[in-house]
Amino acid sequence: MQTSRPERFLTGSFALVFAANFFHGLAIHPYLHLPGLLARWGATPTLIGVVFGMMSGAAIIVRPFAGRVMDGYGRRGVMLAGGVVHLAVCLLYTTVSDVGPWLFAVRCLQGVAIGALFSSLFTYAADIVPAARRMQGIALFGVSGMLPMSLGGLLGDWALARWDYHELFLITAGLAGLALLL
Repeated sequence: MQTSRPERFLTGSFALVFAANFFHGLAIHPYLHLPGLLARWGATPTLIGVVFGMMSGAAIIVRPFAGRVMDGYGRRGVMLAGGVVHLAVCLLYTTVSDVGPWLFAVRCLQGVAIGALFSSLFTYAADIVPAARRMQGIALFGVSGMLPMSLGGLLGDWALARWDYHELFLITAGLAGLALLL
């Protein structure tokens, strides 16, 4: 009796999208330190919450549009556009100097990038994992998003112990640039 081997999902393409998702996530999660900067600028806890909510709201709003674009034109374009915007946003944070309209614009743009990126990266991962192993593949792919959640805060702690927010934003830009290259 011959048994069939399950199709492989640990491929070069899977490793690349795993790494891209990991580095994009690692570029996002140090922003949990942003309230410290906003408080330094005089923001109230309520205003800080609004600033954080704006990014999440923008990410939620962009996802259906990203899905339509992916269905019509493919995943790659959305991944690349999201990656370019993510890199740009990380650099734009270095130009924010107060809690004003520019911060809100940059935060919304970051939400657009994140919404497009994670929609397209997860969709691409689901596309390349064989159907018979999709649950296993997506579960493993999820690790590429969970690790940055735990490491991003530590990275921020490390950077802010040595430098200031400007340098932290440059570090996140470097990580976003690496993710874009992948």
